[in-house]
Amino acid sequence: NECCSLLKTITGGVIIAYPLIQSQQASTQKEYIENGSVFFSTTVAETSLTFPQLRYVIDTGMINIPVYDPESKRTVLQEDRAAESTIKQRLG
Repeated sequence: NECCSLLKTITGGVIIAYPLIQSQQASTQKEYIENGSVFFSTTVAETSLTFPQLRYVIDTGMINIPVYDPESKRTVLQEDRAAESTIKQRLG
């Protein structure tokens, strides 16, 4: 959401971006995909969504991996470089 807001501010509202995350309702994702052309997404976009108007993708080459943190006794997301096979899958 922060990235979407920042892009809107930087472009003076000319470019509207939408967040796509796995925890969203399917109806929300569908609405965003039908109305939007710029998206900030998690790995949910790799396999479960179709973007009929998609022309460009900017891929950071990063992935969030769940890792158990013994100090906090919980699972946290750790950012790491995506494997080459993952990058190829993202290309479609």
